[in-house]
Amino acid sequence: MDRYISSGSGWLLMAVVLLMGGILVGCGDSGPSSSDAEGHTVLTADGINDGATPMVGQQTKCPVCGEPIKSEVHTESKEERVYFDKQECLEKWKQNPQKYKQKLMDQDLKWAPPPGQA
Repeated sequence: MDRYISSGSGWLLMAVVLLMGGILVGCGDSGPSSSDAEGHTVLTADGINDGATPMVGQQTKCPVCGEPIKSEVHTESKEERVYFDKQECLEKWKQNPQKYKQKLMDQDLKWAPPPGQA
């Protein structure tokens, strides 16, 4: 009888461990993201929960160099925040934002260029 209870408890314990492992592995929240052409998951500006409003919610790439954005490198503005991949790109943006703004706006799926500028 003790052997039956021990064996039953072992199966129950194993089921609980597997269930908890599945929950821990499958329920991570990295925020909204998208996939690039190769199927890699990339961070979107809308997925960064830092209390700011991104200038372009669909932004996934640094407007200066084109690399994936990082949540910790951004303009100081809480409204129309722009994200970058590294500090050097942020500094280049600060020196001449108009030079890089079109690359940022190209990531906005809702934005359309004025007629004749496509």
